[in-house]
Amino acid sequence: MSDVLSIPAKFEMQGNPAAVQFPDLVATMETIQQDALRASGSSYECFAMNFSRNIDKETARLPEDGGRELLALAKKAGFYVTEDEADILTRGCCAHGIDLGFCPAGCDEYDDED
Repeated sequence: MSDVLSIPAKFEMQGNPAAVQFPDLVATMETIQQDALRASGSSYECFAMNFSRNIDKETARLPEDGGRELLALAKKAGFYVTEDEADILTRGCCAHGIDLGFCPAGCDEYDDED
């Protein structure tokens, strides 16, 4: 059994030439997913934020069409969160995405000023 969430090898995106122009986008997304999963500490919030942050970095590095297609693949996979969604996910959580008072790193302070 793999510790990686499965992503279908092909995505049916209407009018999408990504499979021909950018054949390794799915592999790139799977690598980003594996890295985010390893760094998540079993926290979905932390995984989703790491995954999204790394997708954003990779889309900035790719040509415009490739970046747009990678972002579409990430959103279709269901793990990509926007900054607003990440803010909602982390309410009541530390920077690691774990409920306040339960983080093994000792994150138990909450800043009400935000």
